[in-house]
Amino acid sequence: GAVWNGMVRGRDRRDEARSELADYVRTRPEDPRGWILASRLATIERRWRDAERALGRAIDRLPAPSPDLFVERARLLLAGDAPDYEAALAALEGGLARLGPLVSLELAAVDVEEARGEPALALARLSRAAARLEQPWALMPRRAELVRRAGEPQEARWIDAAAAAVSRHTGPGVALEPVLA
Repeated sequence: GAVWNGMVRGRDRRDEARSELADYVRTRPEDPRGWILASRLATIERRWRDAERALGRAIDRLPAPSPDLFVERARLLLAGDAPDYEAALAALEGGLARLGPLVSLELAAVDVEEARGEPALALARLSRAAARLEQPWALMPRRAELVRRAGEPQEARWIDAAAAAVSRHTGPGVALEPVLA
């Protein structure tokens, strides 16, 4: 309540919120809520690495963290002037190891692989994600996009045509935005 209000209202209140939050995490270091708030405050202040470390502490203390927290951690590792692709992938792999093979985490890793210029690895991850779906063809437009960006426009057109054919028989596909956009 009061800490969050102070975080978003402005610099003067943010200093007060930072002080209250520091006291809170010092006296209750095992409470993940304090670390999540510390991460959000650091994010507001564009202190990306501090935000990532605080979020990591929260994740470590949660018995069943949301996959969204792992995606948020990866985003923080990619923010700023020096994106750390390896650490972002490691954060997502940690989520996959802890929570199991979740398509949302795999798709976030696809985005990281693509951002770091590894289209073959992105495509391999996309294939693994598609294999876990009830309707794997839903990822065909994303596959075509990756193939196109990898410099294979003809193959991308074939995938687009196949996706269109599948869509005619199954109804409209799922529009998927990059997870880490």
